[in-house]
Amino acid sequence: MVRTCRGVLVLALVLTSARVVCAQATPTRCLDELDDAEVQSRLDWLDGRFQAGKRRARLWWYGQMALWLGVATFQTTMTLTSDEPVLPNAIGSTGAWLSFVQITAIPHVAAFAPQRFRRHPDDTPEARLAKLRYGLDLLERAATRQELAAGPMAHLPVFLWSAGFGTFFSVKYKDWWLSTRMIGGGILLSEFRILSTPQAAVRDWERARGMMCGAGYVRRDYDELEDLAPGTDALPEPEVALAPSPGGIGVRVVW
Repeated sequence: MVRTCRGVLVLALVLTSARVVCAQATPTRCLDELDDAEVQSRLDWLDGRFQAGKRRARLWWYGQMALWLGVATFQTTMTLTSDEPVLPNAIGSTGAWLSFVQITAIPHVAAFAPQRFRRHPDDTPEARLAKLRYGLDLLERAATRQELAAGPMAHLPVFLWSAGFGTFFSVKYKDWWLSTRMIGGGILLSEFRILSTPQAAVRDWERARGMMCGAGYVRRDYDELEDLAPGTDALPEPEVALAPSPGGIGVRVVW
């Protein structure tokens, strides 16, 4: 019976902790409770993070568009003018054009978020609160885009396309230069695109999830202290709650 009660208690604590973690992972849940000064401080933080990652994000995005446009143009020229077999170069040019279209059509949010955030009106408290929500939405989208672009699943199409077609044409045509271009070039360029993807927005979003509502995790009632008679040893009951800490979640106790 005692073991059963302990098991139920542990399960309840785990479920409670899970609910708290989920709440902490939603940085917009407390925004309506913030005063205007708190909203402004968070706006300043967001603007600083957007500006800090802007140059790197734009350099990567525009650079990758230029790189893949050049590769696609080269491969198309080889398809039309080279004495090599047409099919391998046609496959190579198709892959390069698909990469260029993907990079261009799926925008890198962190590259244009800074100016869009600054252009959002903020002349009234209501507008500033709306701007904070908009900025958090931009940051979340930027983080999601960067995480997907550099995630494990981003590598799979590279190896299926380049290694698959490259190996097939290597066996079929036995041309080392063609094989090197199809396998080595395709994989190296694609892996460079994936591994060089900026990750600043991912880190900033993680910080935002832990700090935006951080002040609301533990609310200390100072009226209890004022009610104490001079010289008394009485203290208010301690408050225990989960709170963000370096590396994860910690326990915070306040008397």
